[in-house]
Amino acid sequence: MARLSIKTTLIGVISGLSVIVVGLLGQDAVTAWKATEQAKRISAAAQVTAAAFRALPNLRVDRNGTYRDIVGDKVATAPSEPVRLARVAEASALSETLALLPRSDFDGRDQLQGDLDQARTRLIQLQSDYATEVAKPLADRRKGLAQDYRDTANHILDLLASINIHSAASIVGRDAYVDRMFALKTIIWEARMGLGDASAVVGDTMTGVGKPEDAVKAMATNIGRGIAAWSMAKELVNGVTVPADLKAAFERGDKDYFGAGMIDMQAKMVAALAAGKKLEMNSVEWTGQIVPRLGSILLVADAAMQSAIETSQANYATASQSLLFDLGALVAALLVVGTTLYYVAYEIARPLTVIRQIMMTLAEGDLGVTAPYTSRSDELGAIGKTIAIFRTNMAEAEDLRMRQQEAERSTAEQRRIAMHELADRFDRAVGAIVSTVAASAERLYSAAGTLTQTSTKTAEQ
Repeated sequence: MARLSIKTTLIGVISGLSVIVVGLLGQDAVTAWKATEQAKRISAAAQVTAAAFRALPNLRVDRNGTYRDIVGDKVATAPSEPVRLARVAEASALSETLALLPRSDFDGRDQLQGDLDQARTRLIQLQSDYATEVAKPLADRRKGLAQDYRDTANHILDLLASINIHSAASIVGRDAYVDRMFALKTIIWEARMGLGDASAVVGDTMTGVGKPEDAVKAMATNIGRGIAAWSMAKELVNGVTVPADLKAAFERGDKDYFGAGMIDMQAKMVAALAAGKKLEMNSVEWTGQIVPRLGSILLVADAAMQSAIETSQANYATASQSLLFDLGALVAALLVVGTTLYYVAYEIARPLTVIRQIMMTLAEGDLGVTAPYTSRSDELGAIGKTIAIFRTNMAEAEDLRMRQQEAERSTAEQRRIAMHELADRFDRAVGAIVSTVAASAERLYSAAGTLTQTSTKTAEQ
């Protein structure tokens, strides 16, 4: 099996570790982003709920007071002061609710926003009609105006309640403390409705809208609702660390409403009306007195919603800081990874490739290369210096080999010359011998000839 190169191994290991680190940091960033979005959503829901909630009690005061003014026989050129103040507050709260709704996120939001905007426009038109009609005697006023106003106000109350319910449902379970504050707001509103309905019984009975014989029972029922809800609200925050404003709101509610004898006062007033007695206070005066005291009950809900808003905003700020930190860490990690990979690729892997090529060139016997990176002080520099030494040793060995070859060639040449000289001497020696032998033979032949001639002459003689 083929083995991986050092370059591939280094880049692979660094890339793998980088993916793990970047993945973990990216996961942290995603978690922080989700926390930021959740805190933003909770904050938006708390703000729109708080705005809608501020409209509720003022709209109830406006509804009840306007209805009494229209069906009453008193001619007026302007609404009573409690009704006027309630309208100013409700107009501001409704505008704020419509402005904040697009920031919320729940099913049916756009439909609720459109319906609320139309209903508000209708209410403004009815308020204009009210100003015209209450200036007329009772007999000349437009029939059905009072009921139209009440129905429109009730429709807006239902829309606001639906907004509160949907807003709370869209964030339920995301933050335990915020859930508790939303629940506290709902319970306080139940207390306000019970006590407010008890107050409305008194006002309606004063103006003749309600029947005195029914007032006592309705009064007891609504007061019971209010007291039960107030007690439940206290129990909800018992043992829980809450802001000082919320504690002060509970204390003020106890003091301004429950501690001021308002329940006993209402019971006595209804009993007096049921007995046919005339009260020293009219409905306008009663409204002016009871509405601020009921408002002290709502201070608890206001404080609860403000606490929810501040908590969600604090969570958003914390999550945003965490997100920025995680994104910064992620960017830093990517820079480190990029720099490391660049360094490995160009400062380690590429030099290793160059060194490998030079080593292979040296291995092939080419000593014309130059040792690389000898000026570096790291391990690659040490390898370069080692290559320089290796090249020098190879050059010396090659020089020695060349000298040895040259010596061998010289020795062989000298041996060849010597052999040639020996052969020549041998040839000359043999030639001389042959010449001597030939001369001797020739002399011998000549002598033989002479002897033969002599022998012949002798024989002839």
